[in-house]
Amino acid sequence: MLVRKRTLQILVALLLGQFGCASKNDTKQTVTRDVKSRCIDTVFNKYKIDTTLVFMSFEKMNKYRDSLELMRWKEKDSGRILNGKISDFDFKMDSIKYLNQDYYTYLIFKYLKSADKVKNNLFLVGFNTDFSTLISPKQRLDMFNLFPKSIRESEQGRSMAKKLHALQAISIDQNLDLHNSISFYKPEGSMVKLSSLIDSSHEKYLIIFGASWCGPCRYENQLLKKRISLIDTTKVKLIGVSIDEDASKWLKMIEKDASPWLTVRDAGGLKGGLAKALQIQGVPTNILLDKQHKILCIETNIEVILTTLGISKQ
Repeated sequence: MLVRKRTLQILVALLLGQFGCASKNDTKQTVTRDVKSRCIDTVFNKYKIDTTLVFMSFEKMNKYRDSLELMRWKEKDSGRILNGKISDFDFKMDSIKYLNQDYYTYLIFKYLKSADKVKNNLFLVGFNTDFSTLISPKQRLDMFNLFPKSIRESEQGRSMAKKLHALQAISIDQNLDLHNSISFYKPEGSMVKLSSLIDSSHEKYLIIFGASWCGPCRYENQLLKKRISLIDTTKVKLIGVSIDEDASKWLKMIEKDASPWLTVRDAGGLKGGLAKALQIQGVPTNILLDKQHKILCIETNIEVILTTLGISKQ
């Protein structure tokens, strides 16, 4: 279906020094410190990677991930298609897929913390840079620098260093620059500046990046509609930003989805002003700001944002 070719990197306050309990496959015990704050309670928990696990080998960890992915695909292919159209169930399963890509990268860095710093493990430092939002570029560089100098200065090491230094990240607690050159189309055809949309009249601002062709985005629009009564919209302003380059498809989406929040369009798509400013490379992407324009949260899954706002699954 869709899908996200690359999500933006963010700096998340994770402590990679002491990690979670032993797995079923391993006996090593350490102090628990996982990412439960990001996790959401859904009926599909059985498909999610358990970030409390600790693996002593990459092979076992990879086998665990593959087993969950196989279960997820079997469930998706079990006939849950209605009238020839992909159901909401499939969109939910896709959303879990993207969360798992983050969680698996997290497990890899838990593994790397105690793994031998040998050349065969170097590629793991750069694993999943296109999707990971849990492991920041700084954390990757710190891990890279733990490898021996001979490996860091090898051809593979120099290539990895170049890749890691090239990573640019918008981080949590960083302020978004609302320069006046960033503008969008409104449905009636007029233009509106970003600075007028995020005008400090609300305590928080939720920017919802999506597109008419993005299945998970459309599903998340419906989920958000069901929960919007739980959001105090006098305090939280919702702003949909479509990256549709085809205005007619965007307008059809607006009519069909009937989202009760303002939706604007960036005609530049992923090369548009705000996507560039936030380094967004794919959708769905949701950004929560405060009234000082500080980034509070960046997530693919809207349910994680809702949890951040104190709204639990109903």
